[in-house]
Amino acid sequence: MHGSLRLTQRLAEHFDEIVGLALDQARLEGLATRVADLTLLMDAVAATHPARVLAGGSAPVMVEEGDWMDVIATGETAMFTQGGSARELTVLGFRYTARGPLYEVTPDVPGVRQWVALTAVQPIHGQTRVERRNLLTDEVI
Repeated sequence: MHGSLRLTQRLAEHFDEIVGLALDQARLEGLATRVADLTLLMDAVAATHPARVLAGGSAPVMVEEGDWMDVIATGETAMFTQGGSARELTVLGFRYTARGPLYEVTPDVPGVRQWVALTAVQPIHGQTRVERRNLLTDEVI
């Protein structure tokens, strides 16, 4: 991960320390209201726990050359694999989200949008077109 994604990750990893430093500074400056607010925030931070990744959830993102990633192009047929079974589907779109990279695919239930982890969809050799996409700007080359 690079740039703002890395900064966001580091902020999350050290958020309790950052709030603690702000609380210490507010105490030194005698800012009672700010101390009260930061104490509440510190209590809330202490009560949080890392979220579980659901089965089939996002995998670590392998970003090459900065912010670019190879993904299956919109409209292409690919193989969806899950729980030992596989089926063909059409990729309708791609999003880079807080849960990791996701493909929108032809839904199992008509009228419902279905998103799956990038790692669960594989290109079909010699058939599926793959494109290089910028994760920040959504530019395609």
